Amino acid sequence: MTTLVRAEKPSEPAEVVLDASAAGFNATSVEFALLFSELASVRDLCDSLAGVLHQYGTVGGRMVKRGTSTVVLCNNAGVPLTHESRQGPPPSLAHPVDEEYFDLVRDWVPTAEVAADAPTRIKVTDFDQGQLIAISVSHGIVDARSLGVFLRAWSAAYRGDTTDEPVSFDASVLPAAPAGFGAAPVVASDGIPDAWRAHHRPFKMPHGTAFAPAVTTYHRSRTALAALAARFDPEGGSPLSANDALCGEVAEAVGATSVALMVDYRQAVGAGDLFGVAISTQDVVAEAPSGVPAALRRAVPLWRARDFVDWKIGQGSGGCAEVFFNSWVRAFALPETRFAAPVQTIMLGRSMCAARMRAFAPMGVPYVLMLPHNDGVTVVVMGPEDVGGRIEGASSVALPSE
Repeated sequence: MTTLVRAEKPSEPAEVVLDASAAGFNATSVEFALLFSELASVRDLCDSLAGVLHQYGTVGGRMVKRGTSTVVLCNNAGVPLTHESRQGPPPSLAHPVDEEYFDLVRDWVPTAEVAADAPTRIKVTDFDQGQLIAISVSHGIVDARSLGVFLRAWSAAYRGDTTDEPVSFDASVLPAAPAGFGAAPVVASDGIPDAWRAHHRPFKMPHGTAFAPAVTTYHRSRTALAALAARFDPEGGSPLSANDALCGEVAEAVGATSVALMVDYRQAVGAGDLFGVAISTQDVVAEAPSGVPAALRRAVPLWRARDFVDWKIGQGSGGCAEVFFNSWVRAFALPETRFAAPVQTIMLGRSMCAARMRAFAPMGVPYVLMLPHNDGVTVVVMGPEDVGGRIEGASSVALPSE
């Protein structure tokens, strides 16, 4: 059964024009599923969603084309929420989730001034021993940070609480970016510090070897993450994050010295409350794969500097590195996302993995996404078939057994 969930009161603003970066992401969608040990009331899920949708007008709106711009009408057209029940246990979230557990978005990209289809669709499946909430949404209206904010607000409303995370749709505060992939820079590079140049390369297509893609997923517990960080920093001189260590693990497995990360730059430009898309690709080069974690850690202060961010985004897309990383770990903050029970784990939809592999495999660039887990991190590697085995082989002697 499908319910069209609408906000209880009008949204503000009435419409949102997607900036160049968000419009570029709009051609892709994001699919992921949350697993819970206890069943939330579907009626209460719908009611609590209706109670917060007015704050996130793009989620329940519809897109139209206006000239060369894509505009989201925050018209409260609604979010389709489908509910079904199945016998037996829920699917394992140790692997990407099959399409049958999603209500996938379709025809959400507008081609005219006529409103397109819903950019957000939700499916709730009840099992004998748990519940799956699967979300399919346009990447043009949200990134991981925005998804985390939305989920925390929805789950808080379900529990009868509120969140104190303010929301803005004012993308005018974001740095100017070129209009398209590979377009000429819009910010000059005259007089920039030499150190900045190592973090951006002029646009070119990567020269990796195309591969037959496969998805490898594995879990790293908190204990294993600590051991992994110690392996990359035995002297303890550079406190590495879990993401640093995991990037190093994959870089070693594929022999990569240059990596690219998708970085949230909201705080750097004073747009911490922006709901939408505020991410850019940052490049890091190390002398050896084992040096990737430390190189990432040294680059973080630069990624938080407003003048560097303005320049880097103004250059547009640089050449892809040998491995492309993304992380949802901090953005989702799983302990704060609770409906009837806390989230046990999260996993991508199989359709999302397939779309990312279609984009990256011909370029010979593995795409790696780190997902939050209630004990550590789940790593999804979309790359050559043997990468997973190489990761396990390299780490088995240094990490405690899972």
